[in-house]
Amino acid sequence: MKTKIVWFGTVDEIIFSIRKAKNIREAWKKTLNKWDLLANGHTVDDHSTSCGLCDLYLNGDCVGCPVKKVTKLVFCKDTPYRSYNRGTPMIGDSDTESARIQINFLKAVKKATEKNIKRNR
Repeated sequence: MKTKIVWFGTVDEIIFSIRKAKNIREAWKKTLNKWDLLANGHTVDDHSTSCGLCDLYLNGDCVGCPVKKVTKLVFCKDTPYRSYNRGTPMIGDSDTESARIQINFLKAVKKATEKNIKRNR
């Protein structure tokens, strides 16, 4: 039976990363889990330490990061993350809506990069 990986713990109601992703599959799971928590109103230590993709690719210029492959920019520039991180939601007045927009963006990036991997095999 598979054991479910626990990515986050809590201190004073702040959710923080307790485990780094070791491969791209884990990175996507952790990243999407983080944004799902944010979309559901939880407070996550919102630094690169809570991002599964950053666990693998935050190496100075995000070499290999799927988000960078799609946007051609480092540190998630020009993505919904930047709006959320500045506290200026893209739609409406809620951080949870911005988090949902980020989830949809990340799912599109995941789909696009997985499609390219399959095409290049």
